[in-house]
Amino acid sequence: MTTQVKYKLGEREANGLCRVIALVEFSDVSVGDVGGYVEDERNLAHTGDAWVYGDAQVYGNAQVYENAQVHGNAQVSWNAWVSGNARVSGNARVSGDA
Repeated sequence: MTTQVKYKLGEREANGLCRVIALVEFSDVSVGDVGGYVEDERNLAHTGDAWVYGDAQVYGNAQVYENAQVHGNAQVSWNAWVSGNARVSGNARVSGDA
């Protein structure tokens, strides 16, 4: 069974992160939509409706998966996992052990 690739990474920016760009339509995301920032594909699942929006950032060993969403200026970092139907938004900071 193959996993559908739902996004690609844009160019690495000055902050060391890449924007996610949707390749398929899911949830409220359309093909071509530019999302928030991730450090690496390991940070955002290709399965489910997980997505990073706006200027939100996910980096380190952090993971966003299932149907979780990260919005606004929120940051998810270190070893934090955001899953299920969780929503992280605003200026929230979620981090696991450093």
